[in-house]
Order: sequence, then C-alpha cells, then structure tokens
Amino acid sequence: MKNKKFTKKQYILIGAGVLVLAIIAFFTFNKGNANATHIVIKKQNITQSVLTAGKTKAVDSVDLGFEKSGRVTATYVDVGSRVVAGQTLILLDSSELQADLLKAQADLAEERASNLTDNVAISDANANARAVISDSYTKADNVVRESIDQFFDYLGNNNDNFQPSVLDGGRGVYFSIPFDERKSINYKRKEVEKELQTWKVEISGLSSENVDSVQSRSEDHLKIIKELVDQVSFVIFEITTYDVNVSATLTEYKNDASSARTSVNTIISNLISAREKLNTARASETKLISSTNSISAQSARVLQFQAQIQNIQSQISKTKISASFDGVVTKQDVEVSEIVTAGETIVSVISDKKLEIESNVPEVNIGKIVIGNTVSITMDAYPGEAFFGIVSYIDPGETIVDSVVNYKVTIAIKSDVTKLKSGLTANLNIETGKKDGVVAVPLFAVTKKGNKSYVQKVSGENAVQTEVTLGIVGQDGMTEVLSGLGEGDTVEVGQ
Repeated sequence: MKNKKFTKKQYILIGAGVLVLAIIAFFTFNKGNANATHIVIKKQNITQSVLTAGKTKAVDSVDLGFEKSGRVTATYVDVGSRVVAGQTLILLDSSELQADLLKAQADLAEERASNLTDNVAISDANANARAVISDSYTKADNVVRESIDQFFDYLGNNNDNFQPSVLDGGRGVYFSIPFDERKSINYKRKEVEKELQTWKVEISGLSSENVDSVQSRSEDHLKIIKELVDQVSFVIFEITTYDVNVSATLTEYKNDASSARTSVNTIISNLISAREKLNTARASETKLISSTNSISAQSARVLQFQAQIQNIQSQISKTKISASFDGVVTKQDVEVSEIVTAGETIVSVISDKKLEIESNVPEVNIGKIVIGNTVSITMDAYPGEAFFGIVSYIDPGETIVDSVVNYKVTIAIKSDVTKLKSGLTANLNIETGKKDGVVAVPLFAVTKKGNKSYVQKVSGENAVQTEVTLGIVGQDGMTEVLSGLGEGDTVEVGQ
C-alpha cells in the first residue's frame, strides 16, 4: 500500500484543529477563577474538642485481709453483696483473746483494789473468779477438741468411736484397744460433750451474784473431763509397737496425752486458786494500808495491766474485717472453719455508686486539656444514652502505650451512675475550647508555607494570597481567624 499524502488544505485544517484542542486544553487545565469556589466569611461559634476512649472504674477499691493467721468463725457477705461503711464482713476466732482480756481486766481490777477496803477487794476477787471460770471453760473445751478428739474416728450423732490410728504409707494402722475400755471411753466422751454444753450455758449467765454456784459446777464439770483425759491418756500410754514408721507418731500421741493431762490439772488448780482468793477476800476485815512507795509501785502495775488490756483489745480488733466505705463485694474467698494466712487478700470491695473514667490521651492532644474541661460521654453498653462529666485529674507522668507517649486523664462522672458498672468502654468528647461569634474559615481553604498560613482572598476579580493568623480549630473543620480576614470577606478555593 502507498503512503497517503496530505494536501495543503488538509494541513491547514489539521493545524486549525490542533489549535482548537490546545485552547480547549488550556481552559480545561487552567480554569483559574472561572471554576473556583468562593466562600463568604461569616462569624460563627467554634468548639474545639479531643475525641478519645476510656474505661469506667470504681473511685474507691480495697483488698482486705488479716494481719495474723486464724480460723474463720463467721462470714457475713458473698460476692455481689452490698455493704455500708463499718459493716463487719469476716470474723476470726477470738475466744482465747476474749478470755485473756477478761483475765487481764480482772488482774487490773484486783491491782486497783489492793489498797481499798475489803468490800472492794471482794468485788475484784469476784471479777477474777468469773474471768478464771470463763477461761477454764475455753481451755478445757480446747483440750477435749484438740488433744483428745484426735483419737476418735467419728464424733456426734451417738457415733463416737475411740480408735487411735496412724497413717503409714497411705494405709491406716489401727491400734488394738480392749472392747470394754473403748466402750467406757466412748460413753465418757458423750458425757463430756453434755458437760461442755451445759457449762457453756452456765457461763453465758455468769454474774457476781451466782459466781459461787457456777464455780462449784465448773469444778464438777472439770472432774468429769479429767476422768476422760486420764482414761484416754492411760490407754495411749499402754499402746506399744515395734513398727519404726508408726513409733514416731505414737510418741507424739503420748506427748499430746501427757500435755492434755497437765493442762486439765492446771485449769483445775487455777479454778481452785480463784475460789480461795474470793473466800480470803470475804474473810478479810481489815483495810490494807500502803506506804508511799507501795502506792507508786501499785500505780506502775496498774499502768502495766492497762497496757496489757489495750494490747489484747487491739489484737481482738484485728480478728474482724469491716468495710471502710459503702460499696459492693467483688471477692470473697473463705468459708467458716477455714484457716487463713496473714496478709492474704480474702475480701475485695469497690464503690459501686462512685465511678470515674480513665483514658490515655496522646501527647499531641494533652496540651489542649485542662482540669475542669467538660466531657460528653457515651457508652457502648448503653447506645443512644448520653452522660456528662468533667476532667478531674491529669497524670503528670507519661504512660507508654504501643510505643506512643500518652498521659492518663481521669474523668469524674457527674451523671447518675446507678446502672453503670466498672470496666465499661466509654467514648469521650472532651471540650477543650469554645468561642462564640468569631471569624472562621474552613481548614481546606488554608494552605501552609513553612510556619505561616495563607488563604486566597478575593479582591475585585482577582484572588490574592493573603497571610492569616489562626486560632482554635473546631470539631466541624472550621478554624478561627485572628487576623488577615474579616467578616464579609471572600476567599477562593480552587477545584
């Protein structure tokens, strides 16, 4: 095929067409002001804010435990229980401390009475006798349940079974006890249980008026308890074994039995001594006269007993856990009769009616926020509902989150928090600045050159690049103009 040649006329037409296309292209790509958008500057309100998120948390929270180990005697709350300030939550056994307190109080009373008339001495001896009676019951009950009951298989429901045994490598080794001996001990254990129960009731009604009768019955109770302890001790000491693995445990049993006998004899001796002191005080008809030195020594002893009482009372107070504020229990890990260790957290409480929000704010925004800023709050758990708060605290130290410097901000919730819970996600709109009736321009109309800002201000038919000074930036994309533009001016924004 031959190449087609263009005529001169065709070249002219082609050239004219190229010129038209060039003109069209010029106006297409260089529209200038013809296709630009003009914005008339008006005064309006601008609100600057920081958007972030956080979590609700209790204003008050505490983990509680005991300073000393002990056995739990009462629990008054479970997880979810509402508590008030001062409410008792958990109790440890304080029976021995209570007995020690009564004894110390009696010793103090006796010391104070040593320089008073016989009537006062009798009163103090009476109080001492009551304290010793109570102490005797506590210690006798402990001997039976801790030292003697370990040799019984079953207790209660008339199934008491005296059967000393030893665990050897997972198997039980039972010592042979004569049938009549076992039967007698089982019967005596039931008797002792009744005596202890009766004694406990008598002590609950113990007073200065009936101290003699309760004293006498206490000695009778101890007589029966002593018979049981002596008989059990005799049987234990009669047991022999050639098994080396069993021998060590049997020796411990014999030591326990011997200690039990010693304890009971000591209890009886103390009880008799208290009775004799009371009788001696009653028989005395003379007034004790002390010298100046004796009085000084007595005053020192009084202070010593007072310090002892305060110490015991302090220890008793530490056997109780109480709520320090109104709230809800979030942890409770113990049961009655369980042994707890010192320093172990067993109860946790949070304030359910006092919640706040914690949020980590990036360093680029933290400079805008000050304490007292108002905060609009929404919760993912309650869509469509709005809450209100204020900035109450800004942590002075940084917190690193995903390698980014943040600062922890605390929001005090001012709305009703009754249905809110700790740990909810909160969406925060922190209002950091607000100005009404200021000159404003859209951010997209502003260009940056170095540290300066410019707009295309319309002057006549031309747009002139004009420097402006900007203020706060609103959440709607408008920015305050401090200088360079005025109300009624027009700026041009290219398409």
